[in-house]
Amino acid sequence: METIQYLALDQLHESPFNPRRTFTGIDELAANIVAEGRIHQPILVRPRSDGVGFEIVFGHRRVRAARFVDFASAPCMVRDMTDAQSRSAQVAENLQRADVHPLEEAEGFMSMIENDGLDADDLAAKFGKSRTYVYNRLKLLDACPALRNAHLTNELGTEATILIARLPSADLQEKALEYIEQDAQARLDNGGKISYRRIQTLLSERFSLDLSEAIFDVADAELLPEAGSCTDCWKRSGNAPEFADIVELRNKVDGQRSGSLRSGADVCTDPDCFAEKKRVHLLRVVPRLPQAASPIAIESEPPEQRAEPVVTEDDTSHGDAHRAPGSTADSVASSGDEDQEVPTPASATKPARAQQRRKSIDADATPATLASRSRLDLLKRVRERALATERSAFDLRLVAKFVCESIAWRHRATLEGLYDCGIGNLASHIDVMHPSEVALFLLDCAIAANVMVGEDDVEEKPAYLLAAADHYQVSTPLLQRRTDKRTQSQTIKGDF
Repeated sequence: METIQYLALDQLHESPFNPRRTFTGIDELAANIVAEGRIHQPILVRPRSDGVGFEIVFGHRRVRAARFVDFASAPCMVRDMTDAQSRSAQVAENLQRADVHPLEEAEGFMSMIENDGLDADDLAAKFGKSRTYVYNRLKLLDACPALRNAHLTNELGTEATILIARLPSADLQEKALEYIEQDAQARLDNGGKISYRRIQTLLSERFSLDLSEAIFDVADAELLPEAGSCTDCWKRSGNAPEFADIVELRNKVDGQRSGSLRSGADVCTDPDCFAEKKRVHLLRVVPRLPQAASPIAIESEPPEQRAEPVVTEDDTSHGDAHRAPGSTADSVASSGDEDQEVPTPASATKPARAQQRRKSIDADATPATLASRSRLDLLKRVRERALATERSAFDLRLVAKFVCESIAWRHRATLEGLYDCGIGNLASHIDVMHPSEVALFLLDCAIAANVMVGEDDVEEKPAYLLAAADHYQVSTPLLQRRTDKRTQSQTIKGDF
């Protein structure tokens, strides 16, 4: 039977296994000990292997508080325990504490996995936790340094940190963290802190993909050998317990689920790998496409780098100057037999004549025609590269600038007022926009075109503005009544 005995504080030593690294509220605990005159709950210790003193199993805060108020001893229960038993007791004790940081809890779980031969399922059964709880705690240990720091400083809650930590690389996690921090709306729903729901939506939109929409064979393990097949990949939502919320979300009945959240067992959580597989697939498939499959025939090299075909001309009306040196015609001429007809293969005659026509066209072409031809060739080569890559923020901004410069001045003035960027500064303002803001800007361009009304279009229905209002469920009774009255008036006039 264990007995409680008072041990000198200088005989009590910190445990090397204790996952707890932060000790808060020591001064309050010390004040309570002084007020009570003693420590109520005994400290669990075990004899040290070197025979010198005792190792604290749990009760580290109480020992620190007792030292803070210069107590000489503390009540202790001495128990012979193995390292594995000590680790288990510490984790069990910490699970009952509200002030233990989840990262420290995760480190305790990992210590038992690495040292005691247990797995996550064993830990779930041992401590009465769900598999998802244990796997999610362990996933915190995959957080990159920047993400850990955001969690430790309470900038991110545990659930939000787990969402980001599930991204398979430190680079992706850092990108996600930056993406979220730049999104002002993420803080609106949570009193200035980053909203979990907004983070969930952003990560689903930007850092997950639906495998059912892949243009490549997701079961092909040879497409990208180092990654293997998507169906067997641990980054597929259906293959890892920590993604249980994504799998269950599809069947969850909780009001109307946001359509922007990808769910189910076939969600890819590695957009970089997905993009690389798509690129490799396109490189395989695009060269084999038939000529009719694309309205633009993409050439493999610029015209100036192509070898000029040998001109073999059987039409003597153009003179000898058009004959290629060393040609059959030259050989016949040198032999003196000028009446002999020179045989010219059809395969050689056709490109030769095409070359003649090109030279003739080039000679008569205007500078604008030549410039257009050069730009068309550049367009084909740019499009070939763009076809093999994912759409990027650059693409979005380029389209936004084109739209901005294409709209009428009065609509551009509406946008300049909306974005408060000053006259003539709208295009440069696009360069500092986040991609999500650029997408919103394109929407603004479409609906702003229905705002300023001229004398000639006062009777036109603001179709884009009304469509957006209907989609976002914004009431438009006044505008609708005016539109209906104009329609009714036009009908009446038509009747007469």
